[in-house]
Amino acid sequence: MERITFSVIDNPPVDARYGNLTTATLPSNTTTNTVGRTINMRNSPLLIENYASLTYLQFAFQSYDGGMDDCTCMTIQLCSILRRCPHLVHLFLESGGAVRHGECIDQVLFYCPRLETLVLSPNAEMPPSILDQRMNHNDINDNYDNVAHIEKRKLKNLVMVGGDIKLTPQHLIKMYQKYHTTLELLYLQYNGEWSEPISLSELARLGTPRLREFRLKSDIQRSSYNEIEPSLQRWKKAHRPIQQALENFFSSSSDCKNLQVIQLTNKYPIRARAEADCHIHVDDPVLEAIAKNCSRLRYMDLTGVCDYSYPDGLVQFATILGTQQQQLQLGYLKLYVGDSTDVALEMVQQLSTLKEFHIVPRYPFQRHTLADRFELSSVPLLMRDRGGTLTVGGIIPHTH
Repeated sequence: MERITFSVIDNPPVDARYGNLTTATLPSNTTTNTVGRTINMRNSPLLIENYASLTYLQFAFQSYDGGMDDCTCMTIQLCSILRRCPHLVHLFLESGGAVRHGECIDQVLFYCPRLETLVLSPNAEMPPSILDQRMNHNDINDNYDNVAHIEKRKLKNLVMVGGDIKLTPQHLIKMYQKYHTTLELLYLQYNGEWSEPISLSELARLGTPRLREFRLKSDIQRSSYNEIEPSLQRWKKAHRPIQQALENFFSSSSDCKNLQVIQLTNKYPIRARAEADCHIHVDDPVLEAIAKNCSRLRYMDLTGVCDYSYPDGLVQFATILGTQQQQLQLGYLKLYVGDSTDVALEMVQQLSTLKEFHIVPRYPFQRHTLADRFELSSVPLLMRDRGGTLTVGGIIPHTH
């Protein structure tokens, strides 16, 4: 048996494997040597199987509504399976309440030495890789500086997004300590908890020499528009740990020179007050660290990140990157640049390789006004002359 999917739904979930594995719907079969199989865990004994040759495991509970006893039972059964999967390469787990993820990861760290992909996400599916979608792997797959050849398979892709992931900082730190030299894709979610800054700071200390794609998102489920807005000082103090962790993560000591994709995004309700509802905070020191230490950067998305005093820092960011013309590769940029077109103009002039420039207004209702302002500037013309595209809140300003 090479691949198996456990599910509590009638139809097998989609096989969304990462890398060069094709996307297909898993077939249902009852023999033990099939390529794919779907089992309803509530009705099937799982502990009698032999999983020695299992390489792919997807564990989705898309309609899970069980209680604590069911969660304990499912965790015990899954851990028992993982202890007998020495050749497991790809593991996908539902990020909801079906299992205690930390206990499963403990088994993986000890019993699954060949694991390359670990995903905790809604529906147990791999989010599409930005690098895979946009880049030519013939040019970048093996271009790593000063990294020893890795003979054995090790974890390359780590995704932990979605609600109700049952992990502690210690679980994350143990993973980072074992796999920090082999990680190539890291996709995390931060909603104000202390575990992410603690573990991310430890990863920065360890270093990530092979990391190419780093994504951190905050998906806020509520708006504090009708609540009492905390003071700006209290807000900044509350989110200082993640800001400091990001500054450390992009520092020279973390060895992120192979990083090509950075996506730091806050998603919050349209009527939310940014200062009260924003969790990910990017300021001048974070931007400076990225510019100085991520010279191979090709794609950067800072949608919704909170520090609206940083336009001057953006100019410094572009200037630092612009001085590295021989290495400059940044082609995609999406962020807020303030209400003036001057910052955007200077950034375009400094970043000669920029082909896609997506400007995000502070509030959605401002996009038409801001787009009109850019139509009167020279930024759209500069982007057009180099074969590029400028959008402002999704609107393409006309050139004159």
